[in-house]
Amino acid sequence: MLNTLKSNQNLVLILIPLFIVILWLQSFIHPSGTVLLFADRAMPLYKLVLGIAGNKPVTLLIIALFLFVIQVLQVIKLNKDFILIDIRTYTPAVVFTLACCSYPAMRQLQPVLFANIFILLSLSKIFQTYKDESLFTNFFDASFFISLASLFYFNALFMLLVVWSGMVILRQFSIREWLLSLSGLILPYVFVLVFYYIYDKVPHLLNMLSENLKNSGPGKGFSLPVLLFFSYMGFLVLLASIGIIKKYDKMKIGIRKFYKIFFWMFVYSLILFFAVPGASAGVLLITAIPVSYILTDYLINIKKEPALNFIIWLLLAMVIYLQVST
Repeated sequence: MLNTLKSNQNLVLILIPLFIVILWLQSFIHPSGTVLLFADRAMPLYKLVLGIAGNKPVTLLIIALFLFVIQVLQVIKLNKDFILIDIRTYTPAVVFTLACCSYPAMRQLQPVLFANIFILLSLSKIFQTYKDESLFTNFFDASFFISLASLFYFNALFMLLVVWSGMVILRQFSIREWLLSLSGLILPYVFVLVFYYIYDKVPHLLNMLSENLKNSGPGKGFSLPVLLFFSYMGFLVLLASIGIIKKYDKMKIGIRKFYKIFFWMFVYSLILFFAVPGASAGVLLITAIPVSYILTDYLINIKKEPALNFIIWLLLAMVIYLQVST
């Protein structure tokens, strides 16, 4: 199985949904444990979705699963479009699935599931600008997507730093591109502000934004099994980062720049998680995006099969333990 995950064989396309089904099965067996996260401070677009979806646990789980599958496909497409890994492989989708779905609290409808889709779209727009000066409007699009993401999950707004980091890493300074980025950020909020002004609810909007920043986010109280799992993932990311540093000079220039963006995205998401009270455990779904590529690069470059076997089987064992202990 390990050799298969390092390849681009069609069997992996079966393994990915298999992992998803296995991990989500427990949530569907016990749907009563599903709660409406952030319902008390729902951002405008997320509130709209909640109003349509209602409060039926199974319906909420189906929507959440559908959103996650979209992200898995986006992770695959990002690697296909920009060749982020040395070989053609679907392994980033496998890593993304394990990172996102192993923790039961992640397997329910939450605003970051919507936001992540727009964050991945924003990443794609950023990467497209490498060595293509004609795509300056992509930074408007990238910021616009981040702004839309924040209308589901307000703390996703911090991922605007990823857009700006991409501009610094991939482009020469251009006041036009920075103004376009700011315009993309502001435009959705202009419409929101006008809407709330018409209905005389601007104070309510400002209070909602404040609550999303200050009030404690759900899911941050990790149990010991969860802490062990994320500690192990963090250790693997550390090893992967060291591996990338060692071979950095041998990497293609474009791939180097993309991984710089991944690095800063990883850092920004962790700062968001630890420094912003209102950020929920769902932020780790954002962290899983760069982690999926960083870890895949590490795994496919392990030459010693016993070492690879140990790392993978220990990871799978921890995933299983997490399911039976939480």
